[in-house]
Amino acid sequence: MNEKIHLIVEETKCDPKEALLALEIAKYDVEKALHLVGNISNHIIVIKSKFIIKPQSLYGLLIIIFDLREKVPVRIRSVISYNPLVYETQLNAHWYEFEKQLYSYRLQEGSMQAVTQEFEKYTHASLTDPGNNEIYTYLRQEYRGTKWMESILTGILQPQLKCEQVDSQFSREALNLNQYKYWQKSVNEHPRDSTVHNGQGLNIQLELISDDQTGTRADKLVPGDQVMCIFTDGRDIAQYVAHLLGGRSQGVLQPVTIKIETVELSENKVRVVTRLAPGITGWAEENLHKNVIVIKHSRKLSFLQKILKYLRLA
Repeated sequence: MNEKIHLIVEETKCDPKEALLALEIAKYDVEKALHLVGNISNHIIVIKSKFIIKPQSLYGLLIIIFDLREKVPVRIRSVISYNPLVYETQLNAHWYEFEKQLYSYRLQEGSMQAVTQEFEKYTHASLTDPGNNEIYTYLRQEYRGTKWMESILTGILQPQLKCEQVDSQFSREALNLNQYKYWQKSVNEHPRDSTVHNGQGLNIQLELISDDQTGTRADKLVPGDQVMCIFTDGRDIAQYVAHLLGGRSQGVLQPVTIKIETVELSENKVRVVTRLAPGITGWAEENLHKNVIVIKHSRKLSFLQKILKYLRLA
């Protein structure tokens, strides 16, 4: 019996009592118990918050996912904006829908990207401070956990934004291990492309639209070129961003124009990167010989073009 419990604990990182309960329910079948323990173990806590900073007329949303067993915040996302509609977001929404709404406000007018990123950085630092370890005990109780989070939130925002008053509301949601693994799989499905350089924001897969007759070869693209593309990233959040940016209408993909920021050439591929919005980048990887529709070429002249222009003026 102890060997079976030890095996389940090692495999799932669950509590020995949870492993024993799963074994009893599964009639001591280890394989069945391994699956059941994921429905028993509720050590993932999601805290959702909306807040108003009245003197500056700022509105914010915050979502934090905690692993109570490891005592770490595994995900922190927020938005601080001048848009009052931010505060109309419902806290009783499913955490994934809440996060999608949060991302939509990060794209809209009034969003303060720099302030938001600083806020996320300070929040992470505060929650990983050994002096705040008590929160992982309090989070197991809804009332005490949200009250503790309220004090932390106020303690971060007041010095950062030099405000005297922060009015906030909180909601707590518990996930079992299986639900957490499902979420973890979805965000890690494209590990290279799910985040941008510093771990902040979103990176979305695109496909450049081609025209064999009039297109420009992909290996001739340069930064500044404006090209046509469609959103091919299948993640829900990516499709939501596509809808916001006009790349999706009534469930149908629509072409959009993007401006290339960087071009990377490899042996048989070209990778282009664009900035879709603050905190959101897009990327496409195409065959070198694909003829891409270029709406407008960059004004940057090649070395040869500069020489020819000089000779014409001489």
